[in-house]
Amino acid sequence: MAKVRKIKRSPDSGRNYYLVDANFLVNKHLSAASVPTEHEAARIKACRAWWQEIDAQLDAGCARVFVPDVCIAEAFKALADKHYRLHWFPRHADFATARNRLSQNIRTNEDPEAVRKDCALPRSIDEPGHHHRRRPLL
Repeated sequence: MAKVRKIKRSPDSGRNYYLVDANFLVNKHLSAASVPTEHEAARIKACRAWWQEIDAQLDAGCARVFVPDVCIAEAFKALADKHYRLHWFPRHADFATARNRLSQNIRTNEDPEAVRKDCALPRSIDEPGHHHRRRPLL
């Protein structure tokens, strides 16, 4: 039988850490009503349900979200692709709103040194110029 692991809403020690990819990040800012297939709508609804839980944990101080730099660029590219090539946004203003929300969502106001100490990242990832450096999302 497969082992089932559950994420605790309030971890006993520390926080829950989430590593987010571009599609999961983009789906937070899409409307399930504007996508052409039911499969995509179901994915967006599932992602948004997860994001509600993650946002609640962030507000409670029980979580930290990381997005690799390459995924940030890929998220903006995927959002633009859904607007310009797939025409998922009925108006350009809807695309601009989603893009601005994504931009606001990935910004951090925290001191990078405090984040590094809080997250206890390994020294090799922390060094300047490392290509696989992860940044906190929120």
